[in-house]
Amino acid sequence: MSDFRFPDWRSLDQARLDHEYSPSRIAKDFHGDLARYAAQTAQARQTGICLERAYGKAPRQLLDIYLPPTPSSSAAPIHVFIHGGFWQDLNKDYAGFAAPAFTREGVIFIAVNYTLAPQASLAAITAEIRQAMDWILAQATTLNGDRQRIVVSGHSAGGYLAASLIAGCLAETRGPAPIAGLLPISGVFDLPPIAACYVNKALGLDAAEATRLNLMQAKPLLDIPVHFAVGQDESAEFRRHSQALHAAWAPQLRQSVCDLRPGLDHFDILFELSTPGAPLHRAAMALIS
Repeated sequence: MSDFRFPDWRSLDQARLDHEYSPSRIAKDFHGDLARYAAQTAQARQTGICLERAYGKAPRQLLDIYLPPTPSSSAAPIHVFIHGGFWQDLNKDYAGFAAPAFTREGVIFIAVNYTLAPQASLAAITAEIRQAMDWILAQATTLNGDRQRIVVSGHSAGGYLAASLIAGCLAETRGPAPIAGLLPISGVFDLPPIAACYVNKALGLDAAEATRLNLMQAKPLLDIPVHFAVGQDESAEFRRHSQALHAAWAPQLRQSVCDLRPGLDHFDILFELSTPGAPLHRAAMALIS
């Protein structure tokens, strides 16, 4: 997967660049998939054990914590999921759909909410994610969770936020979050093209900030297993992001893979996370173990 060749995004005209970063226009059933996320999240809340907790004082600084149906005599592993939406859309109401697939395996599943752009800058959002992780680490024992077995996944913009927890450009002042593994799914990691396309109208990145926060220029500060995943049916730019960050980070990681999922687009790929036995669910469980 490291031998990739994509057109330089700078060679794309504005219409083409905007199209490359418009996954809803490329996906097979964008609206149907979002409705399914929401319906399955609502069902998981109704039929399972779901606790809402605040990790900060801002209105959106909330977590949904889904607990296994049967308490364990030993501390349970924890899977943290960060939703996407180009840092400006969606919330945890769309992020608990995979919870039952994990809680039935004895895993605590936590869906993270965060303040959205333009109310918060990207730097502020990444700081909120670290604040959420600090809360989870501090409260893990209270939840009967295992601090040594916390895996973080994130979708799209959430993939960036998950990776930011160990990225040198963002974690050097505090050190990386002590997590056991990462599963960025269809992540957005290269920020200069984001600053050049329609996404930036709400995000408001200037050139200096896009460079400073660009994960492509960062190094991982923690050597943990990282499983990048991206759909084969996604745009070339989305596929490039995952393949390029994998190539950039692989020399610092003893265990890393870039997984091109056949037949899947930017949105239906997540149903592999919520389906027991599907490849991404197996990958997440392997990271935990």
